[in-house]
Amino acid sequence: MLLPLVKYFSQLPRRLFLLDSFGAALTSFFLIIILRFYNNYFGMPASILYYLVTVGLIFFSYSITCFLLLKKNLASFIRLIGLGNLLYSSFSLVLIYYYFNKLTPLGVVYFFLEAIIVVVFAFIELKVANNLKVQEKSRRF
Repeated sequence: MLLPLVKYFSQLPRRLFLLDSFGAALTSFFLIIILRFYNNYFGMPASILYYLVTVGLIFFSYSITCFLLLKKNLASFIRLIGLGNLLYSSFSLVLIYYYFNKLTPLGVVYFFLEAIIVVVFAFIELKVANNLKVQEKSRRF
């Protein structure tokens, strides 16, 4: 199921940055909405949500900048955002564990599903980065 996406983004890697920036913006938007209007339904402390929004906005800035400015040698930049997404997901899972008693069932489900989606996307990014690295090496010889 993921291999067609890996193949597609290996052929059009800049679009991966565009999709990643959209995902980071969407995550930040949802976290801001939760923070402002629905935090009682999720239970994550506001200070943590502010941190997660900040990280999302940093990832958005990185990805949209890469999309707009980079034209070649994308593998290391894609690998970096893939690793960043893995760290973000890992941190989200740690937060679920740490704040489990404060989170509502909806909060647990939301943050767990977000982490899973981001991990899948990070997997795609890392596979694409590896494919691009192999392509770059084969062009040298």
